[in-house]
Amino acid sequence: MALQEGEVQLRAIEVRPHVGDHLSGGARVEVPSRTRFVAQALQRRHLVVERGGGLVSLCHREQGPCGVAALGRRCGRSGAGEDEVQPHPAEDSPESVIVDPAEARGSHVYRLMTSLLVPRPIAWIGTRDEAGNDNLAPFSYFMGVASRPALVAVSVARKDREGALKDTACNLLSTEVCSISMVSEHLLTPMHGTASRLPPGASEFAHVGLEAVACDLVAAPRPSAARVAMEGRLHSAHDLGSTHLFVIEVVRFHLDPEVVGDDGLVDERALQPVARLGPSGYAALGPLLEP
Repeated sequence: MALQEGEVQLRAIEVRPHVGDHLSGGARVEVPSRTRFVAQALQRRHLVVERGGGLVSLCHREQGPCGVAALGRRCGRSGAGEDEVQPHPAEDSPESVIVDPAEARGSHVYRLMTSLLVPRPIAWIGTRDEAGNDNLAPFSYFMGVASRPALVAVSVARKDREGALKDTACNLLSTEVCSISMVSEHLLTPMHGTASRLPPGASEFAHVGLEAVACDLVAAPRPSAARVAMEGRLHSAHDLGSTHLFVIEVVRFHLDPEVVGDDGLVDERALQPVARLGPSGYAALGPLLEP
């Protein structure tokens, strides 16, 4: 069965044949999801895995075959790049894979962090520049900070290696207000479209065909189709070099009555939130678990 955007198949497989403490070179593994991995043992405690269209996590035991967990292909997901750093097992734990950020090249640390910090809620941030142009963009380094006062935090990385700021960061720093909307399943396609790079002054609302409505208390737009939105004022901004961390105080909530339960809280099943996976995938709400 073909995988749709954001879907994941998780399968545990074993690499064979196994000879003593080594794998025979070039052992090929066929995964039912048609994701193919080629594994080759270089040393007793050093395993390299090539991958085609998927992710792989490694573990190595002194005795017995090496276990490999294969994560199935996701549409739109790019494979490993040449800037990837080969992880190596920890000396004190043969089943650990160690990656030192200081040794990583290119975007490997970013891709690693986004692959392990999952799922991530998406802050769909609406801002307006000083010329009156509206902007709407999604960010998934996003979290709640406090409830009294109501604070959330979002990280907005710089646009390029030259250090240019994205429109969202520029607008927040200059106007100090914004809206933050939560993304439901019916808004997945337009939300993804608002991540596109547009010419200066162009509105993402118009680009994806969304209606913008004005906030009540702050001079910022929000998408009328969002089931949950927050109006916010900048509490503090922290320049961390490659990114800005913005702490935003929520001054008003907008809740669609269809997603509000009898207790006054948002029903996550009715909200149908979309979450971010890795650097390029999305996920919908799955089964709810009880401890």
